[in-house]
Amino acid sequence: MKMTRIIVLVVSSLFFSSCATLNEKGKKVRLTHTESEVKNCLRIQEVSTLPPYILPSDWKIKVRNAAGAVEADTVLTDSFPLSPKVKGQAYKCED
Repeated sequence: MKMTRIIVLVVSSLFFSSCATLNEKGKKVRLTHTESEVKNCLRIQEVSTLPPYILPSDWKIKVRNAAGAVEADTVLTDSFPLSPKVKGQAYKCED
C-alpha cells in the first residue's frame, strides 16, 4: 500500500512537471483564428511547436511562448491540437 502511494506520487510529479508553462513574454500574446484581426498588423514570422502536449492547452502555451520570443503579440493560427506540428503566423499589432 505504501509503495503504491509512492509510485502514484512520483508519476503525478513527473506528469505535472512536464506540462507547458506560459512565460512572461507569452502572457502578452493572444491567439486568433481570424485574419481580419491581423490585417493592420506587422507580420514577423512563422512560429511552430512540436509535441508532447500533455494537457489540452499545452499547444497554445507553447505557440504563445514561441511568438513572445520574437516580440510578437498576436498569433494567427489555423492549427489544431491534434496536428503533430502546431504552427501560426506571429504578428506585432500593438505599439
